[in-house]
Amino acid sequence: MRVWHNFGASNIPSDIQDELQSLGDRDTDGAWRTGEIVIEMFKWASAEKIEIPKMRMYKAVAIWRKKSSETVRTYHYAASKVPPSVYRDVQYQMLGFAQFKSLVPLCSTDANKYHAYLQRWLEYASGLGSPEVTSVDGIRGWLAGEKGLPPPSLARHRRVLIAAERLAIDMLVPEPLRLIYAGLLRAIELALDKFGLEEWRV
Repeated sequence: MRVWHNFGASNIPSDIQDELQSLGDRDTDGAWRTGEIVIEMFKWASAEKIEIPKMRMYKAVAIWRKKSSETVRTYHYAASKVPPSVYRDVQYQMLGFAQFKSLVPLCSTDANKYHAYLQRWLEYASGLGSPEVTSVDGIRGWLAGEKGLPPPSLARHRRVLIAAERLAIDMLVPEPLRLIYAGLLRAIELALDKFGLEEWRV
């Protein structure tokens, strides 16, 4: 298998380029479709006996999607975990991308677990309008049977990652610093993958 080291935006088929651009500001639906496209591109490459470095793929897709590489990585991560039968289910259409993604550490790729947890959560949240329930940490905490907020160290870690993601794409931040933030996020992602630290993802 050969490695396509210089894979770039121009190597993405024109029909997929058009679709990525057409997604525009479509929030939840656009996030899932972007993740699906990345999965499809990697499957195509594998069938052709080609290895495309992940960050090269994310960067190429990000250009057409007008998002950061880190955002595309997040879309791909969630779409490779949450089954389409779950996030395309009309009964969950009121839920956003981040809410589905928050369940990944609990459910991985098990559709039955997602449905079970989501049904329990929707039943509970239907009569409770608390922000703690609708927040990412609130959903994780309640479904996992935690009491209150996550441990302080985990909460701080998540806040740092969220801040780093924003700074990495903020054009008002000097480019050298944006590159450092992007590199930090990639290094953390590699560590999370290597050591299976799913709970520490944002």
